[in-house]
Amino acid sequence: MHHKCDMILTMRKGGNINLKKSYKARGTVWVFIVRICIAELFFMVFSYSFVIKSSNYSIFILGFLNLIVLIWLFALWFNTYYIISEEGISKTEGVIFKRTRTFDISSVSSVQVTQSVLGRILKYGSIVLENPLTKQDLILKNVNDPYLQTSLIEKQRLNEISKNPSKKVVPL
Repeated sequence: MHHKCDMILTMRKGGNINLKKSYKARGTVWVFIVRICIAELFFMVFSYSFVIKSSNYSIFILGFLNLIVLIWLFALWFNTYYIISEEGISKTEGVIFKRTRTFDISSVSSVQVTQSVLGRILKYGSIVLENPLTKQDLILKNVNDPYLQTSLIEKQRLNEISKNPSKKVVPL
C-alpha cells in the first residue's frame, strides 16, 4: 500500500498509481478543529453564567462534561473514514454502532466535487458519487484534497473496466 504523499508525488509526475490493496481517506482535521472551537466556545459561555452562582464542585463537573464532549468529537472524526479499493468505495462511520456503505466502483455514473471558499483555501471538500442503478448518492464529506481523491477514484474505475470488459460499466 502506498503512502498518501507517494501517491501525490506520483500523480503530479504523471506516473501510474497501483491501488491493488486499498487507500484510506479521512475527513480533514480542519473541520474537527472548528467543531472543537465551537464546543469550547459553548462551554465557556455556559460555564461563565453557571459558575458565578455555583461552587467549585460544579466547575469540576463542567470540566468533566467538557472533556467528554471533546473525546466524543474526536471519536466521531476518527471513526468516520472512506476506503477506495478494487472492490469499490466504502464509507464507514459510527462510534458505538458502525455503519458501512459500499459502492461498486463500476456503478458510479458521476463524481462531483463541492468546496466552500474556506475549503478551497484549506484544500478540503466533499465528493458526491452518483449511482443510477440504486438511485442513491455516496457523499465523502470534508476530505483532504478532493480533486486528488476524485482522480484516484477514476483510476480505480478505469482499472475495473480494463480487468472486466464484459462487466457493464456506467459511462461518466
